[in-house]
Amino acid sequence: MERKLEYMFRRLLERLGEKAFTMILERIYNLIIIEREPALNIVQRLDFKPGRKSKIQKYLELKGTTLASSVLEDDFRNGLISRRTYFYAKKRLKQLIQQ
Repeated sequence: MERKLEYMFRRLLERLGEKAFTMILERIYNLIIIEREPALNIVQRLDFKPGRKSKIQKYLELKGTTLASSVLEDDFRNGLISRRTYFYAKKRLKQLIQQ
């Protein structure tokens, strides 16, 4: 693992140059040493992208299902949510109605 990291850092230095490489190392140092977080938590936080569940939560929290459906359709028409998110939210609303 250590050899792979050395190789990766050497390649970064070659490609980005001294200044950019130093900035990256300072950022890593600040994240790991100063904040005293495990490296895995930092990587997970950097890789985190809000998922579909968090995007549709506001529609599921609306009290009326007709209101939620209309808001969902308006957001889809206006391009605020993707087609995939729209159909996922619609499916979840149907499941909520059936329960």
